[in-house]
Amino acid sequence: MSPDEREPEGVEHELGDFTVGVGVLRMVALAAVVGVLSAVVALVLLQLIALAANLAYFQDWSTELRTPAGNGLGLLAALIPVLVAWWWG
Repeated sequence: MSPDEREPEGVEHELGDFTVGVGVLRMVALAAVVGVLSAVVALVLLQLIALAANLAYFQDWSTELRTPAGNGLGLLAALIPVLVAWWWG
């Protein structure tokens, strides 16, 4: 390897420094908070999806995750996604 020919007090030496400042630590903490909040929002949305499916297929006000296979609507159950897509369309 060749000797370091950069100026000792130059900008290139500062750029090669990988120490972590307070700003980076604040950014890590903020990223962790955003990640936790995103996970909570995802869980709430999952409960809302379960509620909408239960209302549409079982006419039941519940957030329990169930498959629509056990509903009593028969072939009408196949039209529910079509009607919902048309409604929100």
